Amino acid sequence: MLPIIYLIYMITVGSKNEKIVGWIILFVVSRAFILTFSRSGYLTLGLSIVSLCIMKNRVVETFNKKILLRNIAFFVGITILFLCVEEIMGGNTLSRIIERSHIISKSQTVSQYLEPSAAARVENWKVGLEIFYKHPFIGIGYNNYGNVARYINQSIAESKLFGNDSSWILILATTGIIGFVLFLLGYVLAIINLIKISRSNLYEPNIRIMSSSLTVYLISLAVSTNFNNFLFYPPIMCQCFIMYAIICAVTNNNKHFCNL
Repeated sequence: MLPIIYLIYMITVGSKNEKIVGWIILFVVSRAFILTFSRSGYLTLGLSIVSLCIMKNRVVETFNKKILLRNIAFFVGITILFLCVEEIMGGNTLSRIIERSHIISKSQTVSQYLEPSAAARVENWKVGLEIFYKHPFIGIGYNNYGNVARYINQSIAESKLFGNDSSWILILATTGIIGFVLFLLGYVLAIINLIKISRSNLYEPNIRIMSSSLTVYLISLAVSTNFNNFLFYPPIMCQCFIMYAIICAVTNNNKHFCNL
């Protein structure tokens, strides 16, 4: 998702050659993304584009309502296109949305319209929250999650013993309120720092674009990580840490030269 966000920025503010290369790469990456058939992935894309519409105007030029509305319209069109293409290629996200809307309109209970995968995720959340309720302050420790989860739910799948589907619930269960507050504080401060960098004219456009891209990604990740444990998925962790380290290193060097 992070490469897609950065490519959209490159297409928006890059040179003619950069835009051509960006469109080609974006086309290939988007096709791979569509084939994941992941609803949480589509949600992440949606949140990213909406955030991108706002962040783009802050970085490139002064805020322009027409550009923002145009970008939102583009996002809605792309989302509908993704859903239609997925349906044609054998997916069922669009069918599920229509089916659930029909069922919910009949005022049926939650348990009646939850599909097996969604029901399993809800049960997984319940286990993590139960652990948190029993150990609210400092949690149980990261390596103990599997043992405690097995004790609470004997029928839990082996693959679910290594963590919770929600990264936030996993943090609550393993580190308690204290760890959760510290983690959330660091997460929010990182986003605030990136926003400041993206809005500052002291840095090169590429650094500001990288900062905006990572900001958008972290905001959307905070929501989508409730459905899959994205925050602790090594490839995602690595790309976020590396990109943030590069941004911080460059900005610190700029501050040093300015002081000289």
